[in-house]
Amino acid sequence: MKKIKVSIQDANTLMILEDAQNGDIIDLSSIHETDIDKTTIDNIIKIIKTEEFNSQLEAAKRSIEKEKNLKQNSKSKKLLIKQKRRLLKKIRKLRH
Repeated sequence: MKKIKVSIQDANTLMILEDAQNGDIIDLSSIHETDIDKTTIDNIIKIIKTEEFNSQLEAAKRSIEKEKNLKQNSKSKKLLIKQKRRLLKKIRKLRH
């Protein structure tokens, strides 16, 4: 396994500068300073991590909200059942 030299062709493409084999690695720290700005890579990684975190946070919020709604619906149904029972008891008493 050897480290392969590469150069940046454009914003989305690296160009391999020597023959490579399966298992060889590209060491991004070895790319010439003028070819790549490490700050840019760090910022992109930070953005990706932030986006993933926000995505997971939103999913958790939706899940919590859904659970709250289910609990509220359950409480509402129980209250309705109690009210129906009370009403039925009153009706039965009036009939007797």
